[in-house]
Amino acid sequence: MGEQKIGASFVLGAFIAAGLIGLGYFVSDAVLKVKSMERKVAVKGLAQRNVKADIAIFPIRLQASENDLIPF
Repeated sequence: MGEQKIGASFVLGAFIAAGLIGLGYFVSDAVLKVKSMERKVAVKGLAQRNVKADIAIFPIRLQASENDLIPF
């Protein structure tokens, strides 16, 4: 009776492990496909055109230099 429970537990564990491995593969493949779509830029000809931007990134740097630094 104990061997049946051990065998059933092993089979269940093997299926769960296989499912997690498959899930990891498909998720990583989807992430790589999405990231590769963001890297492509197509430019044709020498024409210029103004376009509206939907994302703006402004790097802000803060530097405090003093002998006695007082917390903000």
